[in-house]
Amino acid sequence: MKGLAMISLTTLLGLVGGVILSMLSRDPGEWRPVVAPPEPAVEILGHDEYGTTYLRTEGGGYACGMDREGAPECSKLDPQQMPEPAELCEEASAVTEQAPGEVADSLAVVCRGADVTIAIELAILTDGRVYEWFQTSGWFDVVDVIRAGFFGGVIGLIVGVIIVVARSTRRPEA
Repeated sequence: MKGLAMISLTTLLGLVGGVILSMLSRDPGEWRPVVAPPEPAVEILGHDEYGTTYLRTEGGGYACGMDREGAPECSKLDPQQMPEPAELCEEASAVTEQAPGEVADSLAVVCRGADVTIAIELAILTDGRVYEWFQTSGWFDVVDVIRAGFFGGVIGLIVGVIIVVARSTRRPEA
């Protein structure tokens, strides 16, 4: 009975350890530069679910993001091209640490899809550079935790069996 208890204990510890490790190793996100318009940005107008950031400069509005080939691009917008508020991600409260410089304007948004939620913070620094921070979450987070728990449990089971076998083969000294 002691062997079964030891195997159960190590399996449970492995499972819990795997789940905790998976939750602690989540990527916290980081600030990174975003493609910016050719002139310094002064205001963030919004961000849509396709990853396009809408900015205002002294010379007008720009839509900045990636083109179909994945190359960064910024295109000038006519006032009629500005997105409707319903097309933009919803505003949220800021969740990150300080941006990488003095901030002139910032915006935090949450974009929700069918299977993923993306928290994004955008910041225009006083020199006109634009930075973003983002973090994703969704069903794949649950899969990662389950997978880590499973493998932690298997490792705990193996360790438990090794301990029980090692104890049972040990001969008492005379």
